[in-house]
Amino acid sequence: MNSTLLALLLVFVGTPSSGAEQPSAAATDEIRTLQTEFVGVLREKDTAKFLTYIGARGVAFGVDGAFQKRTDVAAEFHDKRGAYCILFDSTCLTVESRSRGRAMTGSPRLCSVSDLLTHDWQVKSKLGSYEGKPQTHLSITAPASSCSNGREPVEFIFTRFADGWKLVAVPYT
Repeated sequence: MNSTLLALLLVFVGTPSSGAEQPSAAATDEIRTLQTEFVGVLREKDTAKFLTYIGARGVAFGVDGAFQKRTDVAAEFHDKRGAYCILFDSTCLTVESRSRGRAMTGSPRLCSVSDLLTHDWQVKSKLGSYEGKPQTHLSITAPASSCSNGREPVEFIFTRFADGWKLVAVPYT
């Protein structure tokens, strides 16, 4: 999928339904449960549970990232690279960034999402829909001054399918 198409998809995916009714109490509870469980998965570095959130369509990491199937993400977790570093391991995230020429000289270190969650953090959700299915954006904000990437929220976009909430995108730059 080319970057323009993916960017348009993420813009469309991120647009809440206009005129949508307030979610029911049951839907609100379901999203609150999703938030709690998902943050727990990230904090505990539970790669097996994380993989259960990836549906048949796969997940896109990054604004220009290609969709990856669950097996692709599992391979990155096994090899401790890519998505594993972004989500769970600040050390390999820094190494991968340097190898791609993205090191920030003189800046605080890069932190994995899991490490960002060791600081004071909060999660917000924004409801919307995509292709007639409920969707929520979980936005994790961690004001971590010791991390160069801790100033911007990390978003996780979930769509509700018949088999539950599935992670469809983690847009970051």
